[in-house]
Amino acid sequence: MIDMQEKLKKELNLLIYLVGFCLCIPFFSIGQKTFVVDSSEPGFRTVIAGKEYKANGIHTFLWGKHYRKEWTTPVKVPVIHLDEEKGGLIPIEQGGGRQTQTLRLKDRNGKQYVLRSIDKDYGAILPENVQETFVEDLAKDQVSMAHPFGAITVPVMIEAAGIFHTNPRIVFVPFTPSLGKFNAVFANTLCLFEERPAGNQEDAPNFGFSEDVKGTENMFKKVFSESDHRVDQRAFVRARLFDIFLGDWGRHDDQWRWAEFDSGDYKIYKPIPRDRDQAFTKFDGFMIKKIISNEGLEHLQTFSYKIRDIKNYNFPARYIDRQLTNEVPRKDWIDIAKEIQQAETDEVIEKSIGQLPPELFTISGKEMIAKLKSRRNDLVKYAEKYYSFLSEEVDIVGTEQSELFSVAYLPNHQLLIRLFDLNKNGQPKSNPFYSRTFYGFETHEIRLYGLKGNDVFRVDGQENNPILLRIIGGTGKDSLINQSSTRIRYYDNKGNVTIGKLRAHVSNDTAINAYHYRAFKYNASTSIKSPSYSNTRGIFFNLGYSYTKQQWRKEPFGWKQTLTINYSISNNSFGSDYTGIFNHFIGPWSLLLNGRYDQKLKNYYFGLGNETSKRQLIEHYHLFTNEAFASIGLNRFINTRIQIGFSGFYQAIRVKRELDKFIDINLLPGDPTLFNLKKFVGAQINYAYYHVNHLVVPTRGFGFNAAAIYTRNLSQSNRSFYRYVANMGFYVPFSRTISFATRSGAATLTGETEFY
Repeated sequence: MIDMQEKLKKELNLLIYLVGFCLCIPFFSIGQKTFVVDSSEPGFRTVIAGKEYKANGIHTFLWGKHYRKEWTTPVKVPVIHLDEEKGGLIPIEQGGGRQTQTLRLKDRNGKQYVLRSIDKDYGAILPENVQETFVEDLAKDQVSMAHPFGAITVPVMIEAAGIFHTNPRIVFVPFTPSLGKFNAVFANTLCLFEERPAGNQEDAPNFGFSEDVKGTENMFKKVFSESDHRVDQRAFVRARLFDIFLGDWGRHDDQWRWAEFDSGDYKIYKPIPRDRDQAFTKFDGFMIKKIISNEGLEHLQTFSYKIRDIKNYNFPARYIDRQLTNEVPRKDWIDIAKEIQQAETDEVIEKSIGQLPPELFTISGKEMIAKLKSRRNDLVKYAEKYYSFLSEEVDIVGTEQSELFSVAYLPNHQLLIRLFDLNKNGQPKSNPFYSRTFYGFETHEIRLYGLKGNDVFRVDGQENNPILLRIIGGTGKDSLINQSSTRIRYYDNKGNVTIGKLRAHVSNDTAINAYHYRAFKYNASTSIKSPSYSNTRGIFFNLGYSYTKQQWRKEPFGWKQTLTINYSISNNSFGSDYTGIFNHFIGPWSLLLNGRYDQKLKNYYFGLGNETSKRQLIEHYHLFTNEAFASIGLNRFINTRIQIGFSGFYQAIRVKRELDKFIDINLLPGDPTLFNLKKFVGAQINYAYYHVNHLVVPTRGFGFNAAAIYTRNLSQSNRSFYRYVANMGFYVPFSRTISFATRSGAATLTGETEFY
């Protein structure tokens, strides 16, 4: 129940912000084509990239200044004639992600190129039920966060850094007969044109003359299946440090291609970064900053002189970074950062940003140069900090073949891990294909995954070491020989060979030794500073802190604790709230802790019975209480739809006396203990079932929850009571965005209850 409520709260907040977005920004018309200002000069067009992004001062204050001036300034760009370019290009496939329209083309030799729209559309990343509505038009306004011509500044800098790269050009695409049906989307638009890094690139020096360029998914298939396919991790670290310098934060898996080379004994993959849409992004604007702060989107950091939080800045690349940097030691990170610093001279940076059209350079060119120089100067610091974060927890993954995982505990809290191929006779080859020494002062936990094959895990050494080692076998016949003095945590199926001190977790369930590439999640901390409202607290201000700790194989997190202190303006009183969720605390059961205290809560009391009525001013019926509450419980998912839980609680309530109020006049004479402190204990059991298509705005499905609560007065044991409550909801869709919803519920009390 708690996990579901957390998700509901988060998504509901996003929906509230979206409503605020709709209310605060002016309506505008989205242009489907680039606005042409002048077409008189042969071979060129003077265009406005995004006329619709022009906004007034209030709008830019709320939703960001961004690069609106760059989007709305006329710029002269070259015209591309696709039937002449590269000897004539033929369109073969339209594609694109959730934001950009793309068109793949090929020349007469089969080499491929790509057109990508400069203007974008964020509609596809919105919830389905608001797509194709005015909300989608409003969301598109945030395209102005990105610099429309930023991509063309990259080649000079990335070439200097020694990294493979594309060579983008920004061009105007006129109506072209060879485009055929694709004219409907791409004719008369501003596009980025570049070579497509795929397949045979033996004639392309910017791709290392590689004869085979692969996508990330295909590269990983090879790397995980065969140990003689490896990634050049130092080259990847170089590319990632360049991203940090450049301010390109959105480096997820699909932003990479991989040039394959044959080194003789093995195949090596070197990275080709692509798609620089997120370089130089600005996240300014009052509402944008509020959304980022309140919704835990700390990776959305404005391109600035400094990087505030390097760990969260790299959040979109969290999976690929952890997999492809796990062999590179601290010294190499620092050395590579220094090499990039030396390569990115002032002259190189100035020449790179100088690639911007003169009309745009005068707007922001000098500022971009200054920011890049500052980031370059701090690159070693960023490299050290990010290396330290990645080294805290490390996954080392074998392949589907048989390997030897050699672990040696060394003096001074060092841990040497090497991976060797095993030949047909089960003997290791002479040279490891993975080797790294870890240090206890920087690494907390290491996990070795065997995947498939008949793997051998051998642990040696009598030295004490603070690094927690987990060994996760594979589906083959594995062997674990622990000759060290350390008890190893081992996870595998039954029937494997084990020797030595182990804390074994053995099961027939294949999930016990599964490796999930996307399993890693960030620990998250959030400061809470927000106004709020409730019926009892009135208008109040929250100040607090929330921390979410991830733990291995605990979903959706290990534990989360939140503490807030509030001041009620309406009641002139203080209060506080605490929640703690500890998932899988006892087997599948999660521990739930809750606490609350309020100096003063405002309720209304109109008397007992069904015939009460208000005969005086509303203030006459005020009822103020001083309350404290604490509970502890266990909760579990039976499956993805059903939750059950039970808890015990303590509650203390004191009704505050207000002279000449309704409660003082009507209840006090019959109950002299009315304003005494009352203490209660109780227990609760709850059940929930949800089968809906969306937790925040469901349009199809059914939900039901029920609870039974027992409460006992500690001072008067004869005053105990039961409360039963249940409700359900049905959702029947009429169309994509409209559905019929109905909800009903019931509750009842039995026993000797207090009047409140």
